[in-house]
Amino acid sequence: MPVEKDRGRAADWAVVRQRLEAAMNAVASLQGPADDARRHKLEARAKAFEHSRTTGRNGIPTVGSVHFDLGGKRFAIEARYVQELVPMRWITPLPRAPRFVIGLYDLRGQVFPVFDLQLLLAPTTSGSLSSNWGIVCGRNRPEFLFATSGMAAIVPDVPQPVVPAEEDAAVPWIRGAAGDGTIILDGAALVTDRQLFLEDPKSASQGGGKEEGQ
Repeated sequence: MPVEKDRGRAADWAVVRQRLEAAMNAVASLQGPADDARRHKLEARAKAFEHSRTTGRNGIPTVGSVHFDLGGKRFAIEARYVQELVPMRWITPLPRAPRFVIGLYDLRGQVFPVFDLQLLLAPTTSGSLSSNWGIVCGRNRPEFLFATSGMAAIVPDVPQPVVPAEEDAAVPWIRGAAGDGTIILDGAALVTDRQLFLEDPKSASQGGGKEEGQ
């Protein structure tokens, strides 16, 4: 779900892409051999996920689920809603966006929003998530990314909740918790949550906006 509006004002995607390219070039010029080695390692691990995906009938991945850490807690989401795992090196801030929007990420020439799910789960959380990894989500194609606290792991099955989510849960995409405490996300509900469509007024009204330069 690429971003089209920023708090009621249409985004100038040509300017956004120019800024992204300038930022990437600036950072790349400062990188040394150690930075390049780390980047190649991160990219290799991300590609390993792609190679591990198998497809079943109708092209639906049968990997199982993707597990990741977020704010000290373990989460799981069905692999069919994960398009890929990417090492995020450059994220462009989006002024006046809701707090849970970290910024914009250029994924092979397409710009997608990056979300901090921790702030949606606990809006009163102070500070923002620091991460080099993003999970690209979408039903049939990339729609958005959310940051994690570390590299995700692939599990061959989908855990089932033994403790159901509370009926008055703040977000609709929590199915419950597994026996080991892993919080299980509902992938279908997550990728259709209107809060994650930044052109939607509901999204723009959540959590206040970021001021210019933040």
